[in-house]
Amino acid sequence: MDNQNTSTPQNDNKQYKFCQNCGAKIDAKAVVCPKCGVPVNGNNAESNSEDRNNGWWNLLGFFFPIVGWILWAVWHKEYPKRAHGICVWSWVSFGISFVIGFLSVL
Repeated sequence: MDNQNTSTPQNDNKQYKFCQNCGAKIDAKAVVCPKCGVPVNGNNAESNSEDRNNGWWNLLGFFFPIVGWILWAVWHKEYPKRAHGICVWSWVSFGISFVIGFLSVL
């Protein structure tokens, strides 16, 4: 009788790592954890390539503070660095305007 086992384990060359958030075993090439959905460390460069503090957006926030605050509200989760820069320059502009307005009353 031919006693060959057809279910021989194949050598699986996949590399695995563990999620920093939930500890699940995930593929080494995974961008996000399939169990908890948190981005895997080392792959943040792709998702944050557009999130940089740009001077043109900061100027917009400086000259039009209300626009800067609205953009902060829209972008603060998706582009935190850009949103922070816009918000800071909006508050700087508001503070300068407030001081000039206060000094002109005196």
